[in-house]
Amino acid sequence: MTVSAPAEMLDAVKRLIEEHREIKDEPLLLAVYFEPERDPGDVFLFEVIQGFGADRVHEDRELFEVSYYSTPQFPLGSEQRLHLVLTNPVAFWSAAQEHWPSLEEIRSAVRDGRAKVLFADPAHPELEAKLRG
Repeated sequence: MTVSAPAEMLDAVKRLIEEHREIKDEPLLLAVYFEPERDPGDVFLFEVIQGFGADRVHEDRELFEVSYYSTPQFPLGSEQRLHLVLTNPVAFWSAAQEHWPSLEEIRSAVRDGRAKVLFADPAHPELEAKLRG
């Protein structure tokens, strides 16, 4: 299986990532478009952001996820949603070591070819390596 998003959707996600890269006080370290088994047709973006959530591990052991319907800045189909799955490097490492289901969903998409790394900070190659591993 491979990433099935239309090119224009990936382009919209890339523009969103570029906007996120402009936020200097919480630098973007990794951004991955992925297609999980749930909510087919929705758009999913996973980001590792330095400083997000005060660089702490949340007690519920889940990655933070928020979803939006279509907006003028990010137009979607009528029932389609954009899911942003966000974390920081500290929580990312905990999630990887402890096999949190929310991260395992992304790792499964990566293994199955249903994900595409759209940005990886060259100063932090270990993040992408851990996601793939």
